[in-house]
Amino acid sequence: MTGPGQGDHKDSAYATRSVQRAIDIITSFSGEKPEQGLSELAAHLGLHKSTAHRLINVLAGSGLLERNPHNGKYRLSLKFFELGSLVMDQMDIRREALPHLQDLSARIGETVHLVIRDYNEAIYIEKVERPNTMVRYSRIGKRIPLHCTAVGKVLLAALPEWELADLLSKCDLSPRTSMTITCPVALMEELARVRTQGYAVDDQELEEGLMCLAAPIRNHQGQVVAAISISGSPARFAEGHIEAKVAELIAAANNISISLGYRG
Repeated sequence: MTGPGQGDHKDSAYATRSVQRAIDIITSFSGEKPEQGLSELAAHLGLHKSTAHRLINVLAGSGLLERNPHNGKYRLSLKFFELGSLVMDQMDIRREALPHLQDLSARIGETVHLVIRDYNEAIYIEKVERPNTMVRYSRIGKRIPLHCTAVGKVLLAALPEWELADLLSKCDLSPRTSMTITCPVALMEELARVRTQGYAVDDQELEEGLMCLAAPIRNHQGQVVAAISISGSPARFAEGHIEAKVAELIAAANNISISLGYRG
């Protein structure tokens, strides 16, 4: 016989588990897996097909998932674009930075990114691209590693020593190219250079044929809250050009910081 409150407790636990499973389904979609079938989702999440089917029906009925009529697979609906746009519009840093990103991109003729950190990854939150300098790797909302990107190095270099040590102990320093820094000691030395010179360089460490420069953006308290970068082919950053690009980059980062209230 069920005691007082035990039934409510079981109902609450069941509801919590169902919500978590629904969240797991939603977050299983990615740029690499934009569409997934019922069997694929069930196997990936370790669910019975009947359970996965029930949850998918609820999500589809709520307008969060939609079914591709051509292959029967499921994908996130435009509802997430609407919600994402709402979040983006509320981000002061993106709104304040965009005119400066557009101006910088027009002046130097390179693709420009705005990036923030989410624990051990960085996320593109804005991108301004020139017609003749297509950088296909990046897109708004995409996550990238910290250790092999210029923006990631800028964000890591700003962390307190204890937080940096803890974060690096949990980061995957796997090589993306032959140029990737995979040694923690070498990475710490690289971050020390970033602090000293005020900007970071990614010389084909994330992707072959792609070079990036990045500088920090600070808020009114002087905290590094984002990074701005310029990206292009190594040939476009040849000796004699990189210094001018760095100067333009840092000036833009400083202007964005000022617009956020920084007075350092």
